[in-house]
Amino acid sequence: MKTWTSLSLLCVLLQFAAAAQSKNISGLWEGSITMGGLQSTAGYKIELWLEQKGAEIRGKTYVHLSSDEVVQMTIKGTMYKDRSIYFEEIEFIAADGQHTPAFHRRYQLIHNRSIWDASLEGYWQEITNEVMSDTRQLGRIFLKKVEGSKA
Repeated sequence: MKTWTSLSLLCVLLQFAAAAQSKNISGLWEGSITMGGLQSTAGYKIELWLEQKGAEIRGKTYVHLSSDEVVQMTIKGTMYKDRSIYFEEIEFIAADGQHTPAFHRRYQLIHNRSIWDASLEGYWQEITNEVMSDTRQLGRIFLKKVEGSKA
């Protein structure tokens, strides 16, 4: 009887630990970011490094324009209780000879989690004063968490 009670307690504790861990999105994420509108499939490889403390999110984006050129930005945002995430690029981190990008982005993502894998997917748009402009850049983003990645 004592063994069953101990085993049951251990199982419950492991479930709580797994549930708590899966809510945190800290770590490295990889995927693709599309350009040219919401229906476009053309895009680039993107890596996203996230650090979550409570609802606050900080990190960096790495958009691979080519094998030699990576645009790196710092980000800041919020994760909400419904697993939706909002963040903005706040600073460009220039490599030698690199020019400042034409615009910064805002992202709205949803954290999809399961027992097998986790994903982030959603939308991005150019930060501009003309929200309804036809020339405003926007697209989609799809990311998977890199195995074993922790902040």
